[in-house]
Amino acid sequence: MTAAKKGGGRTGRRGAAKPVLLPEEARRESRAVAAVVASRGHYPKLSITAPSTDALVNVLGDVERFARLDVAGHVVDDSRTIFLRARQVKSFKASVMLIGDGSSLQFKTAYSALERRMRALAEADGDVYLPTPEPAGPVDYLLICMEPSLGGWARSADAARTRVDAGFRNFLAGLEPMLLHFCVRRFLCGPGQAYYITDFSKGAMLVKRAGVARAERYRRWFSLLEEEIDLVAAPGARIIAVGKAVADALRRYRLQRPFMQVMHYSPLAAKSRAVRLVGLEKQFEAFEGTVSHADVLATAHDVLKAAGVPPSIYEDAESIVREVRLTTSHRKLMFAYKLAFEQLTV
Repeated sequence: MTAAKKGGGRTGRRGAAKPVLLPEEARRESRAVAAVVASRGHYPKLSITAPSTDALVNVLGDVERFARLDVAGHVVDDSRTIFLRARQVKSFKASVMLIGDGSSLQFKTAYSALERRMRALAEADGDVYLPTPEPAGPVDYLLICMEPSLGGWARSADAARTRVDAGFRNFLAGLEPMLLHFCVRRFLCGPGQAYYITDFSKGAMLVKRAGVARAERYRRWFSLLEEEIDLVAAPGARIIAVGKAVADALRRYRLQRPFMQVMHYSPLAAKSRAVRLVGLEKQFEAFEGTVSHADVLATAHDVLKAAGVPPSIYEDAESIVREVRLTTSHRKLMFAYKLAFEQLTV
């Protein structure tokens, strides 16, 4: 998105500005994007170039009921008309987000409210709430991991709070979480599809404490997890339990949605990677050469950019992936995810 220059007052609904009609090229593109919204319920972005004045823009035809415009970070809450603030600029480009069957603002508001309750429960448990990068809207695949671990990113609760306040987010630090991102993007999501990774409970803790009273902790968190799934999972979305502990808990507390189980990416579960390959050795040999460290690093760049973390967080997380060697064991994990995800995409 190209930011508009500052200047001039905010356009009001009662102003005398004339509607600026979209160029025919943009209108044709709007029809195509609106068709994607109607068929898939996704949230693509459309770039439109238009004359620039302080103006009220009517978004025509197909996108009229869906459009919402963010210019220089300012979103106007009106589903049919859009206000622009772009005085003294001859032309500009703005991003239009097309909304399927709901408002992006409504989703963000609901997600923020849920996050406040999750933070409160994590603090009541005596843990540090570790947020997940916020999704833009409902997703096609929702993956549930266990709980955040203290460790390389923060050695203590105080250090964790400081890093979270500075913008640190879950599932960004470490090679193994990035391998999960990579495999979801390469082997699971199709064009235009979205995914979201979360934890069953959201309070960060040391690994040695995580197994203590996990069943009781998951029981306390289950209702919030259900609300999170209901909010973030699009109709028909597939739910994936990452690890046996998560799958067992979802069954125990009777999640009212079907789900599949895949192995956890933790190095503590590394032996399971070799077990999964028994009888598939030749297929694995062929697979090994199809993934590289450069591929994973490129995915890390995309993930970190999409998460919108501050530069210092970005650089720290990127350096971990850049400096760690991609081993045979890592490739076995990736192959295991490929096999599992292909079952969902057949």
